[in-house]
Amino acid sequence: MSKSSSVLAPDPRSLWPSKAAAAAQLGCSVRTLERYIDAGRLRSREQHASGRKPVVVVDPESIAAVLEESRAPAVRSGAVSSAGVDVPELFQQLLGAVAAGPRSAVPRPWLTIDEAAEYSGLPRGWLLAQARAGSAIALDVGGGVRRSWRFSRDRLAKVSRV
Repeated sequence: MSKSSSVLAPDPRSLWPSKAAAAAQLGCSVRTLERYIDAGRLRSREQHASGRKPVVVVDPESIAAVLEESRAPAVRSGAVSSAGVDVPELFQQLLGAVAAGPRSAVPRPWLTIDEAAEYSGLPRGWLLAQARAGSAIALDVGGGVRRSWRFSRDRLAKVSRV
């Protein structure tokens, strides 16, 4: 029996890093690493040593797999999706739509005095005078001394065409 055959190769599982070392490799906290283990994204086992508490170690292959899946491709300027759309341009359009706020597909039937003046092109003073005179184009929605008016879009369209 030769000397080389009596020496056993080290168990590859003895080379698995501890939770703290694995967390450092992944760039996360030990608690996040434990969540990955609980979710099944990382494999782990307890490594026992005589006279010591067992230490949890993590499979280096599963660490490499998590690192690989976390490396998402970066969006470059001029990048084109599989649909042939410029991704940054599409993103800018989306941001513009969100900033513009919600748009109503149906126009509002009742307008404020300023909206009515802009819509009809009629002077604001004339519209107020018509409202105070009880014209059918306006509705008093104020509850107190100070009146607040809403103007019918349909009736304004008829009046402004005349």
